[in-house]
Amino acid sequence: MRKEAIRKAVWKRRGSNTSVYFDVLNHLENEDFVILKSMPLSALTYLSDKIIFIKERVYNEAAGGRSQARLVIAHELGHFDLHSGQRRVIELAAYEGIMEIEASFYAYELLAPIELVAKKVKTPSILNSLRVTSEFGVTREVMDYQYHTAVKEIATHGKSYHINNLQKRLQSIHLDRR
Repeated sequence: MRKEAIRKAVWKRRGSNTSVYFDVLNHLENEDFVILKSMPLSALTYLSDKIIFIKERVYNEAAGGRSQARLVIAHELGHFDLHSGQRRVIELAAYEGIMEIEASFYAYELLAPIELVAKKVKTPSILNSLRVTSEFGVTREVMDYQYHTAVKEIATHGKSYHINNLQKRLQSIHLDRR
């Protein structure tokens, strides 16, 4: 699946929500999910049955705003939105394979959409990066990746690229709801 198709799926889930901090638990609670006290993995998605299993500790940490736990849930929502209906069990521990890469890219984009990162991070500095990372509620790894991707895309397409993309995405979401 191409990055643009994944970004479109992200904005379908986000709707017109352009707030920086994305509430993954609110979106998880709109889907079929089960919290398990004990399981060997942090999370697991049964694609054919469209059910997400989350370890209780991970759920509680996400509720407390812990960025790594939020990323785990966003990753599983990625499997749910991108791969549902496929007859395969996806385990978070299995980092190999295209579906894992797609779900991870989806999670990064869901929590820190490139368009919003580009608007927030205007001047590169450690303090600005830490502030923005905290605002989005993501790990430094996520923000570093999203920021460098934004810079690269702006260099290729120009400064207004992400702002125009955001406007187009919001317009298409509005038109899709009619």
